[in-house]
Amino acid sequence: MVLAMAVSAVVPASIALPSLVGLLLVLAAVLLVQRVVLPRRRFTLAMARVPGPPALPVLGNSLILTGGQDEFFRLLKDCAREYGEMFVIWVGLRPFVFVQSAEACQPLLNSSQHIDKSYEYRFLNDWVGTGLITSSGSKWHNRRKLLTPSFHNKVMEDFALTSQTSVNTFIEILGKQQGVFDVLPFAKLCTLDIICDTVMGHHMDFQRNSNADYVEAIAEISGIMQRRFITPWLKPDSLFNISPLGMKQRKCVKTIHKYVDNIIEMREKELQKRAHMNGNVDIGCEPLGSKASKHRIALLDLLLEMRKDGLSDEDIREEANTFMFAGHDTSATAVSWCLYVLGKHPDVQDRILEEVNSVKSETPDGTLNFQATQKLHYLDCCIKEVTVCSQRA
Repeated sequence: MVLAMAVSAVVPASIALPSLVGLLLVLAAVLLVQRVVLPRRRFTLAMARVPGPPALPVLGNSLILTGGQDEFFRLLKDCAREYGEMFVIWVGLRPFVFVQSAEACQPLLNSSQHIDKSYEYRFLNDWVGTGLITSSGSKWHNRRKLLTPSFHNKVMEDFALTSQTSVNTFIEILGKQQGVFDVLPFAKLCTLDIICDTVMGHHMDFQRNSNADYVEAIAEISGIMQRRFITPWLKPDSLFNISPLGMKQRKCVKTIHKYVDNIIEMREKELQKRAHMNGNVDIGCEPLGSKASKHRIALLDLLLEMRKDGLSDEDIREEANTFMFAGHDTSATAVSWCLYVLGKHPDVQDRILEEVNSVKSETPDGTLNFQATQKLHYLDCCIKEVTVCSQRA
């Protein structure tokens, strides 16, 4: 108001107002250039040094990102073959750099500063909340510090037998397949069975019940996430939520949460019943994972125990959903890659079998128990090297 009065005192009002508006527009344009255009220009020039398929203005490489998960994987293979170990794909205005070298990934994975998740991780929030895989900053640090002690050998040892049972079922089912087939769906069902046992303390035998609502919901929502990731106009929540995919996702999330919530409730009742039978009313009266604890301790039991450390019911649900998803999906991918690489290197298979037979011969009953698997050093190296090997294959 004061500025307008000062201007009107010098020049006629009919001239002052348009001039003031013009001046403000010029200032806005200058700020836009300084704050947005120039940084964006420097960013795009830096990204131009990374090879990749030709991208269109605004759309990027969206026109070639039209298929499903299989087509996207084939595109990545083609790009790796053509552009080398590092290439970029533009999804709209956002570039995604794909790195195939373990050495190139190491500085990022070892960094304690670059831990903020990509914008796209928020697509998981409706499903897994802001648990360990999607949180950042102080919440991520605190949650990781709280959960790390849960991953001790006692938990894995307690569930070694049930894991072996799931693996035997996996082998049996693979043996019935004919011709060329995709091993990943079978691996996902196997790892999902194992993760249900170890995380939720509940065996479902999904390998023999692959049509279960939870399994179908997991498969469908994974496809939806991938489609949203490569489709620029599906990234804003306002557009995605009214799309058919958004409606399907809400249905899947409801199914997944109902399943997990039911198991959490059931497991909590079991723990309370066991505590009362032992003459205690506190679930945490007996140290979980200790020798005094005679029942198998699932990760969910440990999460429920952590209520005394400040973990809320919502926190428990977040972490249960996080480990159910991330635990089975990443493990299944690693298993599938490992089987693929071993299939192309029979000599490595022979060395693994030789090691396995040698270790088995040292056990009293001639089987691989948990302690025996710790002696499979060559197999351990193969599993750790599987990512690099798969890129060379």
